[in-house]
Amino acid sequence: MADKEFIDSALKAHNDYRKKHSAPPLKHNKEISAIAQKWANELAKKDAFQHSQDREYKGGKMGENIAMKWTSSGDDYTGPEPVSQWYDEVERYNYSTGSGPSTGHFTQVVWVGSKEVGFGKAKSSSGKWLVVANYYPAGNFIGQYKENVLKPGTRSSSKKAGKSKKDCTII
Repeated sequence: MADKEFIDSALKAHNDYRKKHSAPPLKHNKEISAIAQKWANELAKKDAFQHSQDREYKGGKMGENIAMKWTSSGDDYTGPEPVSQWYDEVERYNYSTGSGPSTGHFTQVVWVGSKEVGFGKAKSSSGKWLVVANYYPAGNFIGQYKENVLKPGTRSSSKKAGKSKKDCTII
């Protein structure tokens, strides 16, 4: 289960990365954490690793990042570890085109329009740690990357940043 220490450190790691990209800090949402925890528990029970198909929240969609860790020693999964794994995709992101291969975890972490986050953590019977982070509102909307995924050190001047369209595709 995602305890207070895990949640606080995962939130801090998110906000440290977001600050680099001039994105406002995320706020922890206990209700979203309950949803993320429920999915982490389900993944652990099934010993599976897949995104949830049910990410409805307050009439909109939540974004979701998932991560997994397994070690023979059974070491715990600390809050910053999955966030760092997701953020490391930054190396493949092209700010000029607003795209990159397999960078959706990174872009969700720094997405300007996402305001709240919740975390879940569970361990499967085979010893895998599974982490789920849900974001509201969701990020990764086609056509909105340039104003929501900012190059480190730049400031958002777009009034469109942080707005989501309900009819866009989430990838």
